[in-house]
Formats: sequence, C-alpha cells, structure tokens
Amino acid sequence: MPDPRKLTVAIVTYGETNSMFEKCLKSIDVELSNQERGIIIHEGTEAQFRNHLRLADSFQFQFQCYSLEGPGGLSNGRNLAIEKCNTEWIAFVDADAEMLPGWGKSFKRGTEKYPDSVGFTGPLYPIYEHGSRNLPNEMEWIVSCNSFGNKKDESVRNGYGANMIFNIRESKKHSIIFNPSFGAVGGTEGLSLAGEETIFSMKLRYMTGNDIIWLHDLKVGHNVPKSRTTLSYVWHRSVKEGKTKAILGKSKIVKNTRKSSLSKELPHLFRTIFLGFPKQLIQTPIRPFSSMWNIAGIFLMISGTGWGYLTSNQNRDLT
Repeated sequence: MPDPRKLTVAIVTYGETNSMFEKCLKSIDVELSNQERGIIIHEGTEAQFRNHLRLADSFQFQFQCYSLEGPGGLSNGRNLAIEKCNTEWIAFVDADAEMLPGWGKSFKRGTEKYPDSVGFTGPLYPIYEHGSRNLPNEMEWIVSCNSFGNKKDESVRNGYGANMIFNIRESKKHSIIFNPSFGAVGGTEGLSLAGEETIFSMKLRYMTGNDIIWLHDLKVGHNVPKSRTTLSYVWHRSVKEGKTKAILGKSKIVKNTRKSSLSKELPHLFRTIFLGFPKQLIQTPIRPFSSMWNIAGIFLMISGTGWGYLTSNQNRDLT
C-alpha cells in the first residue's frame, strides 16, 4: 500500500559541492511539509556520503540516505529511489538545483486540477556561476534549462530532468524504470547518451494513456558552472543530443506515442532559426562580442545536433 504521505522527493548526488547541495535541501525544506519525505541516493566516496548524512540531519524535513552500489549513473540512482519510494508521487530534483518559491503549492494545484495525469514538469531557470556567460534563451536546453517555456499549463511529451514528478504507483504497475543505457554520465563525457527522462516519460504516457502536464508555476533554479558555457561544451553536448534523438526516433514505443521523438525539438529549431539568429544579428552593433559569440554558439548547437543525428549508428534497447 502507498504511504499516506503523498510525495517523495528524490535527489541523486554525484560530486556536488556541499554549499550547492545544502541549497537544494534547504529549498525542499522550505517548500514542503513534514508530511512528505525525501530520498537521497549518493554516488561517490564514503566521506562525501557522511557529509550528506550530516547535512540531511540538519533539516526538519525527513531525508533518508542510501549509497548507490553496483553500476553507477543517474538512471541507476533514480531506479533505486523508485525502489525505495512508497508514496503516490515521486519528484526528481537535481542536487545542483533548488526549488523556487511556490513549487509546493504548484504541485498541490496540479494534483487537484489534473487528477488523471501521470506526471508534472515545469520551468528550469539557469543560475549562472559568478562571472560566467549568460546563454541566450534558445541555447538554454544545452545546460538543462528552459526559462522561455510555456506561460500556461499544457500536456507535454516528457518531464525535464531536474524538475519532474511522476505517479510512482502507475510506473510500478507497468514496471517502468529509467533505462541504464541512457544518463550514465552527465555532460559530454564518454559514450553515454542523454534522454533517459524522455524514454521514461513516453513509456509512462503510452502504457497508461494519460498525460504529463507542464505546470507554468512549478519552478526550479538550475546551477550552471562556467565549464558549461563554452563553445566546446555546446558542440559536444549538441552532438550527444543529436545521437540520442536518432535512437529515440527508431524506437517502436516512441513511434506509437501521441507525440513524436522530435515533437519538442522541431518547433524550437524553427524558433531558433527565424527568431534567435535575427535577434542576435540586430544586437550586433550594440553588443558585438556577445552577439557574435551567441551566433557562433547557436550555429554550433544546430550543426552539432544535426551531425549527431545523421551520424548515429548506435542501437540501444529502449525496453
């Protein structure tokens, strides 16, 4: 039987600084009541795990900490959180993110207004490291943010990794977990691919026939380090995302869902080409260096994604 408490907040940690992780926990403590609970899945050293335990114990909000053993990676960490969860809903918030004011009220509003939904997601606002470059809105998805998103509630294809909530009862009923072949390593390292939340979301929607709802006021801030605002990072992350989309597009599960693997990307592509580029060109006389960097970044983003999509020859099991 599900725990009478409605929501579990799950955080998978890996190498985040104590100050950043503390901000994440504090935001949860402020936004949610003691009737909810938290799960921290730690992947890292024993010393880091002890630090996390001490931090978690310093808050009134109830956190349970588990060390990830065996194969690592974000997807495996999230699957362990699902295994340990016994509430009706599970929310995934990244350890380098923080709930913004009103998150808890927005979740409550969502469950009351959309009782048949199987998930919720919302805006991710970038919190840039001091002295780092602020990316134009069209490029925010590169650093897992989307502050330019919809201004009203609507059904969407998938939840956004650092700010997503799923009906855990339904996911367990249909044996839906995060695919370990995706999300093994964050950023651009190695051969791992992104998109684990997209696969999870599309399976959940397909198996249940219900929607995931974008709540315009379910807001999270996501910390962006300087290392993720370089042209090199933009290129490599874009190639990785392009490969992911190519694999998703070949999946039978994806093809059978109501929204295609590119239902979100194509409108963004047109918005970038016909709005993003012209906007930067117009601003070039006023801010020449910044505008030229943005133009180069947008060009690399589009070409890198296209290159990754066209050159992908990997076949991954999406079951």
